[in-house]
Amino acid sequence: MKILTKYNIDDSVWIISGGKAEQRRVCLIDIEISPANNITDSHHIKINYKVNAVGRNDGEFWARFDEPELFSTKEELIESL
Repeated sequence: MKILTKYNIDDSVWIISGGKAEQRRVCLIDIEISPANNITDSHHIKINYKVNAVGRNDGEFWARFDEPELFSTKEELIESL
């Protein structure tokens, strides 16, 4: 099994926080793999990213986001709204 993530540690990403677009840094990536079941016969893979909190770049405080909630550019984020 090979797992590819859209973002890497230290990548800059854009999120919506408090109704505003904000740029953050990826500090940690969590990957959860669930076993196959009788319905899908394939593994379920969930990727979560923890990004630095506002004003923090040391990774001490994180906010967690699913991959679809993060964007590479501000323009990409705005287009998704």
